[in-house]
Amino acid sequence: MRLEPLIDLAKEERQKLEQEMLRLEKEAQADGTEVVDCAERIQQAMGQLSTRAFEISEVFPAIGAEFERLKKEGIRPEDERIFEAIAAFIENTLAPEAFIRFFKELDGATDTGAAGPDYAKLASRLQEGKVILCLGQDVGIPVPSTEQIMECLVGQEGFQGSLSELCERQEIAPDSGRNDLVEKIRAVLSPQVTHQIEIYEVLAQLDTPLLIISAAYDDLLEQALKERRKYVVIYPNLQEKKCLLRYSGQQGVTSCLPLELSDKKPLEEGYTVIYKLRGGFIDEERETLLLSERDYFTFTKFMEKKQFPAYLGNKLNKYALWFIGHNLQSWEERLVVKALQSLRDSRASALAVQEGVSDFSRDFWKDNKVDAYDLKVEDFVLGLKKEAVS
Repeated sequence: MRLEPLIDLAKEERQKLEQEMLRLEKEAQADGTEVVDCAERIQQAMGQLSTRAFEISEVFPAIGAEFERLKKEGIRPEDERIFEAIAAFIENTLAPEAFIRFFKELDGATDTGAAGPDYAKLASRLQEGKVILCLGQDVGIPVPSTEQIMECLVGQEGFQGSLSELCERQEIAPDSGRNDLVEKIRAVLSPQVTHQIEIYEVLAQLDTPLLIISAAYDDLLEQALKERRKYVVIYPNLQEKKCLLRYSGQQGVTSCLPLELSDKKPLEEGYTVIYKLRGGFIDEERETLLLSERDYFTFTKFMEKKQFPAYLGNKLNKYALWFIGHNLQSWEERLVVKALQSLRDSRASALAVQEGVSDFSRDFWKDNKVDAYDLKVEDFVLGLKKEAVS
């Protein structure tokens, strides 16, 4: 039997592990993480595994994902079993087959729907600003849901299509048009809210600047933050390929190229950033709303051409992403999820909160590397609030 192929394979796998080790070390230095002991232990473990890399190559992705998680979150008591398994494997008290099975089971043990959220950990991440929230139109009463908006627009029973199809019909109808459609949407969203929206209240009480991707049409989040913290609202102008910025306390908007956001660094300047993914009302005359099917086709081209601001894209890769208030029954919602996840590293963590998760929805979330919790939004917010604002 020739040993050269096995030796070459071992060298190749060792190089992969060493490259991954260097990458993790550089990221830890760049992030300024305080978990130095964690980085050292990961480095030591990867060095040990590299000596027997060819025996366990099929679980490298699972090992890499666990090391990435530990680097970000630190080593908890229950994580010690990972290092114990590595030590046992290196000492030949754990067979390669058992080691591989251990990491496969570890990689598959992420059915968050059954376990429920770890509110203490999630609240800690949120308070540290290590979370990006993608908030949909269905975050709860009294925000008009997508279904409620459709009911107000359709004016008749029996329509079975999506909101974008309904808007497309009204936009191209001879007796209607874009302006009429926009005014109807404005009327639906204009009633004054008389009581608090819990998730917005939780966010308003946090001290850390946050990046919030708002997929809602209304400005109720901005109203909740008003006079409590400084923020900047970013409206993507897909037609002109620019960003429109409205700072808290200012009436007008300024424009800039997406690349120029990196120079402004609003988060580092203490501003909570609200990126209006579906646009919004700029003033009485102007809007950048994502409504009709043609709007979503333009949005798809925008994302495919990588015109999403790099400043925000870099944050998406760095922090966890939470999808809250999204109904996957509509293709528009699924498009939004896919578009955002396509900007991120496949190992970056993401979760979704959705009540009554269907088999299709669960498969969709899983296919897009998102852990789904089958919960009411208000229950999730209540659990988070007990930890975050205590």
